[in-house]
Amino acid sequence: MFTREIGAKDVKATEKNRIRYSSKHIKHLPPGTITDFEWKDYCPLGFRLIQELEDINHDEYIKSICNDETLRKLPSGKVGNMFLLSKDDRFIIKILRKSEIKVILEMLPGYFRHIHKYRSTLLSKNYGAHSVKPIGGVKTYFVVMSNILQSDVFMNKVYDLKGSSQGRTNKKIKVRDKTILKDIDLDFCFYLDSLARHRLIKQTKLDCELLEDEGIMDYSLMLGLQVKGSCQGSIDGLSPVYDSFTSRGSADSNSSKFMKTASNSPDRSSTMYSCKTTLSSSTCLVTTLSFST
Repeated sequence: MFTREIGAKDVKATEKNRIRYSSKHIKHLPPGTITDFEWKDYCPLGFRLIQELEDINHDEYIKSICNDETLRKLPSGKVGNMFLLSKDDRFIIKILRKSEIKVILEMLPGYFRHIHKYRSTLLSKNYGAHSVKPIGGVKTYFVVMSNILQSDVFMNKVYDLKGSSQGRTNKKIKVRDKTILKDIDLDFCFYLDSLARHRLIKQTKLDCELLEDEGIMDYSLMLGLQVKGSCQGSIDGLSPVYDSFTSRGSADSNSSKFMKTASNSPDRSSTMYSCKTTLSSSTCLVTTLSFST
């Protein structure tokens, strides 16, 4: 049980370190390439508490994100909705503006209390906020999140749902295995048993309330579907029957709007959570609530 909370002093605290490419990597860099960087951690103690809560080993975390590959991929001064994977695929690195880092830090005390109280939260996990600046270069800000698509369960399809139809399709492009689909692409319905449905909607409402309290308006529901068996009547290999589900948390800010719509609208709810057809194939549903600042 955690008795420590994240306070105002924790939120303002920072740590700086000087890092550089490994000597092995430097040999292959073009002449004149900057090899030294200033690495800055924001609210280090607060994020350490979150890492401990989620059983993330801090040393392994640092090795995963603070390495030659990350330094090479991070675009100097780049801002806005750019994502990178850590070397081991465990974490997602999201490039942010300085103002967005500020919002994440301001909501960190309430966010930590929430994910500590509700262990089945669908909110994605933020494990660290950092900046890196090549010596003499431009600073890049980023947050490190859980990779919600990394799972022992293979996902046949993944959807990013916002409860909107405007521009919400990816079917005009060539859909590959890892293409994230959108609302209009979810062209079938599925069944959740009453207990699973109740738990899903209850937790989503609680998560949405936190985002509303923090003034976060842009969030979406990430939905992953895996078929454990095939059967007649499935759609694109996916059965509309989901008799089991697991929930995982994630944070990128457009996710709860969809669930608010689904839970508050009888028509939408019945469309998304019920199906007249009952098939026998076993499937797995993975959901997470992603929000952006």
